[in-house]
Amino acid sequence: MRLILAVLLSTALVGQTSQKHSDDFNTQMAEIRDTWVREFNAGHAEAVAKMYSQDALLMRWDGSVHGYDSILAEFQRSISGGAHDYVVHSLRTERSGDLAYDTGAYNVTLRTRVVEGNYLVVAKRINGQWKIVAHSSVANPQTRP
Repeated sequence: MRLILAVLLSTALVGQTSQKHSDDFNTQMAEIRDTWVREFNAGHAEAVAKMYSQDALLMRWDGSVHGYDSILAEFQRSISGGAHDYVVHSLRTERSGDLAYDTGAYNVTLRTRVVEGNYLVVAKRINGQWKIVAHSSVANPQTRP
């Protein structure tokens, strides 16, 4: 009987620990997402680029860029080109070990219109810190009246 109680108790504790780690991770991903949006909307391209690993890949509708310097230049171009007011709605976040992803929908205001689309961010824990290693955003097709 004691063995059964010990097994049940340890199973419950593992479940609570697993849930706590999951909750902690979801909080961390929400912070990454919120920081990305806040810094981009504030025009801080360098702060956004620092969220990416040195060899990250950024894939957008107009092409892909690879590495910190290229990603920084792309965000500087986007911000100076008038992109602002990003709004992001996460639909799913998952983690397995040191790899994770966040996917959802976004809106961003450009100079003349609002673009809606979907995104996928892949993050990796590097030296204890989550960094974006791949980021793809795909705009929904424009509808014409």
